[in-house]
Amino acid sequence: MSTMDLIEEIYSSIDDDEAFARLPDTISALARSRSTLIYRIRNDDGACTISAYSHFTSAQHDLYENRYAFDNPWARRVQSLGLTGRAIALCDLVPEQEIMRSEFYHEFMRANGDDTGRCIGGEFHMRDSRLIIASHRALRARPYGDADVARMEMALRHVRRALSTRDELANLRWHGGLLESLLNQEERAMLVLGAGARVRYCNAAAEHILSGGHGMRLRGGHLLLAGAASQSALQRALDDILNRRAETPSSFAVPRRDAATAFEFRLSPLRLKGEDLCILTILDPARPTTNDWPMVARMFGLTPTELALVQELHTGRSLADIADSRHRSIETLRTQLKAIFQKTGFNRQSTLLGGIERLLRQG
Repeated sequence: MSTMDLIEEIYSSIDDDEAFARLPDTISALARSRSTLIYRIRNDDGACTISAYSHFTSAQHDLYENRYAFDNPWARRVQSLGLTGRAIALCDLVPEQEIMRSEFYHEFMRANGDDTGRCIGGEFHMRDSRLIIASHRALRARPYGDADVARMEMALRHVRRALSTRDELANLRWHGGLLESLLNQEERAMLVLGAGARVRYCNAAAEHILSGGHGMRLRGGHLLLAGAASQSALQRALDDILNRRAETPSSFAVPRRDAATAFEFRLSPLRLKGEDLCILTILDPARPTTNDWPMVARMFGLTPTELALVQELHTGRSLADIADSRHRSIETLRTQLKAIFQKTGFNRQSTLLGGIERLLRQG
């Protein structure tokens, strides 16, 4: 592929999940490298998540994500020197002998039959994380030079734009899906709240619950819950969202007077016309499951492939079983699952499936 074709492939990754899965190979071709790794380190808790990669085995994927993303000579040198925002040939900063003496090389690379030993890449600050893109060659391959740095700089400039746009689209799908649900799915109890739990919008299903003697009501335009603990939990969750301390949904149980099964309050951020608001969905676990999978797809903007994966996981099947039946690699399914996490706001498979189950019961 020509350079222009490769750049076009980078921008295809904005809304094409298969192109996103190929992104490491695209970057490798531009940087004349053997492999590329793309991962993020979240600002809030410092956790590492590998977004896409080539060349790694499954064992290397898990080990790198949990340990060696932070504990390798290249990462330590970049952090110690504060080298962010541009492409860097790490061969110039970390001598070959230092790589070969490191635990990273012996316990991670050589132990897995990997002879990687040269690195070029960059670290960049995104909205809620640090983005690291690293391309590699074998230890005995030609070191990266100035021409390689120039090519990598060009590639990273386009990749950053594409991934920033991809993040924004995922964010818009998340909020837009919730707002669409609020406006068009009247059977689900939903409210829009502002500061002080002031109700800005309340649909018919929510009005029915508020008037049903379940320990919640409106007073002076504000939502009030029976019990100091419930009211305090609501205010804390609402404050976290409105002050942007929480970018993903939060939930808590609210006891009701007429049944043992508590309501679940689910709060999600909403920015409307420049104002920070919150969408409150009141979930009732006592309601039967509807299996409205099209609603789930619309709410989160899932592709047919992503929805099919969620449905199979919901039946209790493992990623390995699904990969075998589809004749796909488990790494491909992990990439799809990470895209699903990004769209839905969940960050674990168990919480994803629990959240989907609650949505199906409320459909």
